[in-house]
Amino acid sequence: MATTSAGSFPNVENLRTIDLGMTKNQVYPLIGAPHFHESVFRVRVWNYLFHFRSGNDTVTCEYQIQFDDSGRIARTRWDDPACERFAPAKIAADAETAGTTEKLQ
Repeated sequence: MATTSAGSFPNVENLRTIDLGMTKNQVYPLIGAPHFHESVFRVRVWNYLFHFRSGNDTVTCEYQIQFDDSGRIARTRWDDPACERFAPAKIAADAETAGTTEKLQ
């Protein structure tokens, strides 16, 4: 993965393997550290700024991973639904009903 202060170009195959129930220790080697931090302790949201090549253009998308109380992925989301084509967002049924949606930062 190529990382810059303005985001990174992820390995798309690794990004597509991100799934509900995974831990931070499983996510980190696949797509790296989050680009934006919400706090230092007990972080439950990781935010990324990913770039993708689409023909001759570069598409930039914000990606978010939300972790539950046990540190496992409960939800992933894109800031723009058009970014779903790179890797589908996933949400646990109980996360949807619990209202654990957090705004992308």
